[in-house]
Amino acid sequence: MTGIALLDSAHDALQQRSAPLRRTVRKFFRHLKKYRRGRTSASPHDVQKFVVLCWRRTGSNWLCGMLFNHPEVFMHNELFNEFGIHSYYPETLKEWDFRRRDAMPAVFLEAAFESFELVEAKRARRVRACGFKCFHDHFLDSQGVHPNEDLWPLYDDLLADSEVKKVILHRENVFAVYVSSRRSLLTGAYLSVDYSSTTLTISIPALQAFVSQYQHAFAHYTERTAGQRPFRVAYEELTASADAARDRVRELFAFLGLPEASDAEVTQLRETVQQSADGEELEDVIDNFAEVEFAFRHTEIGRR
Repeated sequence: MTGIALLDSAHDALQQRSAPLRRTVRKFFRHLKKYRRGRTSASPHDVQKFVVLCWRRTGSNWLCGMLFNHPEVFMHNELFNEFGIHSYYPETLKEWDFRRRDAMPAVFLEAAFESFELVEAKRARRVRACGFKCFHDHFLDSQGVHPNEDLWPLYDDLLADSEVKKVILHRENVFAVYVSSRRSLLTGAYLSVDYSSTTLTISIPALQAFVSQYQHAFAHYTERTAGQRPFRVAYEELTASADAARDRVRELFAFLGLPEASDAEVTQLRETVQQSADGEELEDVIDNFAEVEFAFRHTEIGRR
């Protein structure tokens, strides 16, 4: 067994130990790898790690596309998706599949954060920030209820790690999140297909369960990142106007330590287009809207 393989094996075995010990060991491995490459922790080329914490259908494809298009950001996508590893640079993680990832999650994440080195020489500008996005349920079991025993310790450590900057993206209209999720599932359209003609009949118990899960996820983000000053942004801010969206994205770039961006660097992916009609109201989309409105009339989210 090679020295690096031995270190990786020991690192993975220690994932079952206490969280403070795991964080200490991971920091040791990071410094050791930098030393082996002739770099120190004071290197001017240290790259800011970050993670976008969000939920499906909250504008994450749009926001992460903006990050991907910045010339000094190396952006992965859903690295911990339950069905596979998604990245804008899949060639940098070709040695991994989701089974190996789940068996060695800490080693995988470290490799993902360092994967920009494989292609950096081909880029016009050096990388200053490297990140990915994740959803709370990426780290739950197949039923989406209980923590995944293989992945949850890493998730817990990731949220607590102040060296990894957090971007929390949410959508204030929880009903709209659910409707968008259902429409995308029904149509199979997650990016560029117009689904404005698709209407729904909503199950009240299913919606109530969804609201509870959504609120719990963002409460967890807030609790575990307390004291870290994460960058918070709402879907509604990004869709208010083109100028407002560009301003918020520039603020995000500054949060990640990136130089001031030009208009040409604040651009979205061509694939991320509006899928619903302009001015669309939920009552136009939900066939049993009166029933839904009555069920949530006296709740906090129903009054918004």
